[in-house]
Formats: sequence, structure tokens, C-alpha cells
Amino acid sequence: MMRRLLFGFILAVMAVSAVAQMLWQPSAESDALFAAGVDLYNEGKYREAIPLFAKSDSLDKAQIDPTSNRRFYSSWWLASCYYQLGDTVTAAGIYTNYRFAPVDRRLTVKSDSLSQIGMRYYNQGDYAKAIEYLTQCAKLEKSVLGENHIFYGNALNLIALYNYYLGDYDSAIRFGEKGLNIYEKVLDKEHPDYATSLSNLASYNYSFGNCSEAIRLGTEALNIRRAVFGTEHSDYAKALSNLAAYNSC
Repeated sequence: MMRRLLFGFILAVMAVSAVAQMLWQPSAESDALFAAGVDLYNEGKYREAIPLFAKSDSLDKAQIDPTSNRRFYSSWWLASCYYQLGDTVTAAGIYTNYRFAPVDRRLTVKSDSLSQIGMRYYNQGDYAKAIEYLTQCAKLEKSVLGENHIFYGNALNLIALYNYYLGDYDSAIRFGEKGLNIYEKVLDKEHPDYATSLSNLASYNYSFGNCSEAIRLGTEALNIRRAVFGTEHSDYAKALSNLAAYNSC
């Protein structure tokens, strides 16, 4: 997961775990290993950093609740080490988005916490509260990571989704367009996540009555699904069904 990373109809959001004994944050031991690994990585000492990130990742997977968005940072850095060494096969097996520059989790403690709280309110059906916390999260991520960072784009897309659930289609479109614009800059246009963002924005426009825009966006999403998955895949079938609805409005 590219942390808080999105996706499903309209997006698949993490469920809140009932496993109370699991941690929501990395342990002190994991943090120490992670910090030492980051130092080595930044010095270009990728091989030396690998065992540190591997141990940190092992601790995180054993100790951190599976729904915590703090659980995958070490695996991201570990995969990036292999990627920097030219071993893309191993990197891909560890973390799907290994090609993205890894984020130092020490910079995102507050924003991750805000995002997690927002997810909890989402799961309780309190979309207005979820928007409140995701908005704070987005502001922090824009400030700390930059206005074109994938994390900021993810937060904007979640805010768009929650506004859609509230029936505020105008806001859903506004935030969805911002999120899509970031995805367009940082993702390959044939990336499935880019197609999901397109599909979501098409749905928002359809609900708002912008049928021609929904058709345009839905057609682009359909073409990506066809190119990536083929015509027998369920995602292609959903995109085709959505486009048929847009054309009938």
C-alpha cells in the first residue's frame, strides 16, 4: 500500500481493527533501526541499509496493527534499497510502489495520526468528521512533503470521496480534480490508481449532472482498464457498465 492508498469502487478504505493489543506506532527498537537505515540509505550505502530495514520491517509486521498506516514504511525503504541496487524483481516482491522515493516516517507522524482518525470516522459513517481530519492531514502533507506528493494526492481523493457520500458533488469534483492532477504528474497514465481516480471523478460528475465530462473521464478510464487488464477483467466490465450509465443520462 502506498499508505492510505485508495482504491475500489469508489475507494477501498481500511477497516478499523479490533485487535487492541497491537500497536499503532513502531516500537522504539524499530524506530532506531529505521533511523540508522535512513542514514545509510542517504549515504548511498544501500547494501548496508538492507538488514536494518529488514529487521525494522519484521518488527513492524509483528507488532503494528494491520490497519495502521504506519506499518509499511520500512518495507518501502527496504524495497527501494534493492531498486537502487538494480534488483527490481526483489524490490517488486517487497513493495509494489518501490519506484517512488520512500518517505521518512518521522516526518509524517502527525499527518498519519490525523488520517487514521479520519478513517475511523469514515467507518463510523461520520463523513463530515472524516473530512475535518483528512483536511488537516492534507494541509500538513502539502506543507511537509510538497504539493505534488502522492500522499497529498491520496488525501485529496479521500476528501473528494467523503464529500461524495455527503451528497456534496461540487466539492467532490473540486477535490477529485486536484487529486487527479497530482496523480497525472506522479503516476504513469496507465497506472491502475490513475484510472481509479479518473473513474471516481467521472462518477462525481455524473451525480452532479455533468454527463459529457463523465463520459470523457469514463472513456479514458475504460481505455486504461482495457490496456492494463484486458477485456475479460472485472475492472474493465465495471468501467464499461459505468460508461453505459453515463451515456444514458
